[in-house]
Amino acid sequence: MIKWGIAATGNISNQFVQGLKRIKGGEFYAVASRDLSKAEAFAKKYGAKKAYGSYEAMAADKDIDIVYIGTPNDSHITLAKLYLNAGKNVLCEKPMGVNAKQTAEMAKLAKKKSLFLMEGMWTRFFPVTQKVQAWLAEGKIGTPRFMSAFFGIESGENWRKSFALSGGSLLDVGIYPLAFTMLVFGNDYAALKGMSLNNAEGIDEVNTFIMDYQDRLATIACGVGQRMHNRVYIEGDKGRIKVDGNWWHPKRAVLTTGVQDVVDYAEKKTVFKDNYPSTGFQYEAQHVNDCVAKGLTESPIMPLSDSVAIAQAMDALRKEFGVVYKED
Repeated sequence: MIKWGIAATGNISNQFVQGLKRIKGGEFYAVASRDLSKAEAFAKKYGAKKAYGSYEAMAADKDIDIVYIGTPNDSHITLAKLYLNAGKNVLCEKPMGVNAKQTAEMAKLAKKKSLFLMEGMWTRFFPVTQKVQAWLAEGKIGTPRFMSAFFGIESGENWRKSFALSGGSLLDVGIYPLAFTMLVFGNDYAALKGMSLNNAEGIDEVNTFIMDYQDRLATIACGVGQRMHNRVYIEGDKGRIKVDGNWWHPKRAVLTTGVQDVVDYAEKKTVFKDNYPSTGFQYEAQHVNDCVAKGLTESPIMPLSDSVAIAQAMDALRKEFGVVYKED
């Protein structure tokens, strides 16, 4: 039984543990917070055996196999290094690092310690995402030439708009369509161009960018404090795939094939649904649990090289946006 420790007790950690409770071969064992009362309440709520009033105290627990880090962006590297140096495997919520330098440093340390490290890109592990990949591999829409992905939410005034906590729409929500585009089209884009609307603190609240693959194009838009239609379209020369609703934790994809022009519509639609229970984090958690049980140090689905490539793309975009963090 793989024993899990959870670093932080916020909303994302609550969602993750709800999924974690559904996996096989893993146990929610311990939780840490800077506030012991919060850790104790969290442990009681979800049935953990241990509660710690500091992240350092949980790092000293020799029974923990892997730690999930669900803290704000600016603390990811500090906690990842703490737990890796303590001999723990790590699943770090996205973005793993605030920039590519941090992401590469974390990957280097994990490899040095021969420990598992993965960025928490849960979208890749849902059955709907896997079905989309299968449709593409089977040539269901022919040659993909264009895709668009939007993710905008009304977030209110919180850490997402905070410079001090390394917020902004790109790192919080834009990373999802960016990573999804790289999943479909790959990491070898030829050019990356973007624009943003920044707040008074210098954080990008809304942005849009184009990824040029020379023979394929992708357009992406994201925002915190800006609602968008939140759909993904992948357009091929023989059809299209649409992932709608909350596509970053998807329950439905639609494959459309056949003739489509301004005169004649002779299309065929195939719908794939997965009405999963709980929050959906169980897919990612089960995969990571299995990797650790097998002694793997990287995920074959979300390898560290992909995390570095995503971070490098975000660094390049932030230069165009004029968003510079204290970590840079």
